[in-house]
Amino acid sequence: TNTTWDSNSKGGFAAIVDAGYQFNEYFSAEAGWIYLTPPKSSLTTQVTGAYHLHDGSTWTLYFGGKIQAPIYDDQTFIFGKLAAAYNHNSFKSSYYTGNTSSDSDISSNYWSPLFAAGVQRYFSPNLSANIQYTFIPAYTDSGSTTSADHDFNVPQSHILTVGVGYKFLM
Repeated sequence: TNTTWDSNSKGGFAAIVDAGYQFNEYFSAEAGWIYLTPPKSSLTTQVTGAYHLHDGSTWTLYFGGKIQAPIYDDQTFIFGKLAAAYNHNSFKSSYYTGNTSSDSDISSNYWSPLFAAGVQRYFSPNLSANIQYTFIPAYTDSGSTTSADHDFNVPQSHILTVGVGYKFLM
């Protein structure tokens, strides 16, 4: 068996969009969406066949809490997040052998915790910048009905982002 990773085998670009409500200087509630670039690969077996994963989709919706505390002045904060996350992963697979081909969709939808930590700097009462590390644990669906021969495994996600925030003052 020979596996060739066409792209994103060790990561790729991620996008995070979130919105929330800040109860006071220290506590907030947040909801957000994370898009991860899925890996693409081709697997060649000893039996003159190739199995391809392509057209993947990986995203997470989350809702949780954020706690923050000032570390330098009243403008620089460290923060932590704990959230419930709904994760979706899907890949369209194609199998080729000789002149025969077949397509199938492989997917998983599951709930998991989401953890994040970072530093946020306010430049004005409305405008801030942050750097954030987000972690989503691994997942294995051992009872998967979408793949007859294999479990559906999703590796853990380590996401490092730099962001800009805008706070609407009430």
